[in-house]
Amino acid sequence: MAVRRISMSNSILSIKNISKFNFESLFEKINNIESILMTDEIYKKMDFTTRNMYRDEIKSISKKAKLSEIYVANKLVELGNKENKHIGFFLFRDEKEILYKELEYENYIKDLPNNPKILGYILGVYIPVLILSILIMKEYFWIGIIPFSEVFVSLVNKFIMKIKRPKLLPRLEIIDEDINTFVIVPTLLNNVERVKNLVKDLEVYYLANREANLKFCLLGDASEIDTEIATYDEDIKKVGVSEVEKLNKKYGEGIFHFIYRKRVFNKAQGKWLGYE
Repeated sequence: MAVRRISMSNSILSIKNISKFNFESLFEKINNIESILMTDEIYKKMDFTTRNMYRDEIKSISKKAKLSEIYVANKLVELGNKENKHIGFFLFRDEKEILYKELEYENYIKDLPNNPKILGYILGVYIPVLILSILIMKEYFWIGIIPFSEVFVSLVNKFIMKIKRPKLLPRLEIIDEDINTFVIVPTLLNNVERVKNLVKDLEVYYLANREANLKFCLLGDASEIDTEIATYDEDIKKVGVSEVEKLNKKYGEGIFHFIYRKRVFNKAQGKWLGYE
């Protein structure tokens, strides 16, 4: 019984000690290609998820080209230095073809990033729409094109979302002190409640991306009307400024901003627009 207690105690202590390990850091220390990739200045500043995405892509290329990951990583960094570009351009952008040529990978064409399948998407929506419109509406098929297309666009979008996994966007873990970055959310504003909701969204964006020199701005366009000033314009300005000030008091001055653009008369439309 005593032996079991000691064994149980040791197991719990071991689990506690293991949980203290930073496995992400440990993985990167023992990874063969990490020290090579770390010579790229931008790669250094990226978060673990993004760096892992780069490593996975190198692993994929090395398997296709039947080359070692270390060789691919070295060639990638050499190419980045030679072209004076971040290595990501040669992994995920059109410049991938240059990397494949450097690796002497002959079957690279089929593995190059594809452009969006615009033609396939359009045909997938409008051929069924046209057929259904002709079958149901006969000679008045053109009347059914718009309502049927709404249905098929929704169905095709859902189908694509099921079969295609979303891609992660590269993210920097640290933004340099000399680089102030503005996250601007442009939108149409026509009531006070919308302003309040959007400012709350700004707070969520900030909490998910806390950086000393990352600023957030709600850029409001006034709605289209026949006069230069609407009755609700002043209320929107007051609420927008007030809500942003509350956030700045809560998290620090200068983080959140609110801009409400004045209307400009558009001669072609004969209306006052909140954008040019």
